[in-house]
Amino acid sequence: MSPITVEARAFQAGDQAHLHAALERARAGAGGTGATRTLAELTWRYAAAPHGARVAFALDAEGVLVAGLAATRHRALLEGREGFWLELGDLFNDFRRGAGLARTRGLVLAGQAFAERFGGASADPHPLVYGLPNRRAHRLGLKHLEWEVLRSENELVLALEREPRRAADATLTLQEVECFPAEVEAAFRAFAEGRAAILVRDAAYLNWRYADRQGAGFARVLARRAGALVGYAVRCDDRLLDWVAAPEDEGLVAALLGWACAGARADGHARLTAVMPDTAREWLAFQRLGFRVQGTREFLCFKSFQRPAIMSWLFQHWSYTRGDTLR
Repeated sequence: MSPITVEARAFQAGDQAHLHAALERARAGAGGTGATRTLAELTWRYAAAPHGARVAFALDAEGVLVAGLAATRHRALLEGREGFWLELGDLFNDFRRGAGLARTRGLVLAGQAFAERFGGASADPHPLVYGLPNRRAHRLGLKHLEWEVLRSENELVLALEREPRRAADATLTLQEVECFPAEVEAAFRAFAEGRAAILVRDAAYLNWRYADRQGAGFARVLARRAGALVGYAVRCDDRLLDWVAAPEDEGLVAALLGWACAGARADGHARLTAVMPDTAREWLAFQRLGFRVQGTREFLCFKSFQRPAIMSWLFQHWSYTRGDTLR
């Protein structure tokens, strides 16, 4: 059996080129199926991420990258403690290099090294890794890497023809922006109060996610009351991607949803959709405003490395939006 060498480490300059070539080889070996990634996309995902990225690469005896994982590192709050979570963006295996059980040996070894190097008890600890895999990655992760499915995702859908009329809140002003200011984190902190598990929304994260990504077409709006930033929303096409607005602040919710509906309608869409867990306070609040639940073919997956981030706890306590995953 040919030897496999595994590297589990921080993402380094130039890794995107090696990763791009490996992903293309893996796609070719799978008959051209699976996600495509441009070099620019991989540079943005990993090299340009505010808090870096982590990889585990499996190389064969010839030094060819045959399997691996790549994940972006995000600030997060877990029961009030700040740390870092990993968002798995790419998982790959070149099935042409190997036979029988050896076909996935590199991926298994890379997954084991990833967990040992970046898990909760390591020198570079993360309580969990999560992602929204495509069908092939989903199958590989469940079979070989001990992934778990947290949710079969639903989405909330508002038919724009049924958009409720809302009274304007004269205390609020909305401003569409290209970039998020530093003060956005204060609005997020108020929104996050009482939420036990959530990614931190600061200017670095939001600008990386929604301003720096090439060709994504994100619309971004800030809401202010008496000059203070109290909320924001991000929309792309008919999708409400990110959202900070306390559900009990009805004026703020109405203003931001009105902005999102108007933008979706202007872009020629007949609906506005949002993703959030059914345990979030927004889940029922949005339905009271006319949103209805529909199923999707998406599965939110994760692997826990430390308590309390196990399935039952995360299911109840993780507050997220569609923008938490690179869909």
